[in-house]
Amino acid sequence: MGEGSRIRRGPIREVKPEIRILGVTGCLFQDEVKIIGAVCRGKRSLDGVLMASLSGNALEATDAVVTMVRESPHFEQIRALILDGVLMADALPVDIKRLREVLGLPVIAFLDRDIEVEELLQQDARFTEKLSIARRVGRSFRCQLEGKVARVYLGGVTAKKAREILAKTARNGLPEAIRVVRILARAVKNLKNR
Repeated sequence: MGEGSRIRRGPIREVKPEIRILGVTGCLFQDEVKIIGAVCRGKRSLDGVLMASLSGNALEATDAVVTMVRESPHFEQIRALILDGVLMADALPVDIKRLREVLGLPVIAFLDRDIEVEELLQQDARFTEKLSIARRVGRSFRCQLEGKVARVYLGGVTAKKAREILAKTARNGLPEAIRVVRILARAVKNLKNR
């Protein structure tokens, strides 16, 4: 499947308890950024783990996420992506609109605090370059999930459907796929300390 080809999937009509979600996060490991994915069935089970690498000087992580998802044996079962924020490894922006266009999947960027993308990038030396990518994150809304406040950015999914997906996949105010990728990212970071 070439870069120009796009998968066309219909909208999610019903959010089932075992909807397959790919949670994605990033972490620094030596001189690379590791992009880590976890395919979860709702909040019930883990079906697979994915990983990709980027050089530390990359400006954005979008291409790495696209390649990782497309090459996954789980690609056809994944119904939506939930990103752990709009920056991989707290540094590299992800173009949510492009992910949606190329992969044909709804994309939800979940920040477990109510903060706008501009605030996240203000301390970065490459602020202007990254902000132009990050501004493509799409519309956002403030979300309450099991009593916890979050900021959610959307690509190819309505706020109503995003809330439904988050509600069916969350434990303790956090989507299960995000909880799992954060655990995996901590494990990868700990490898460099050995």
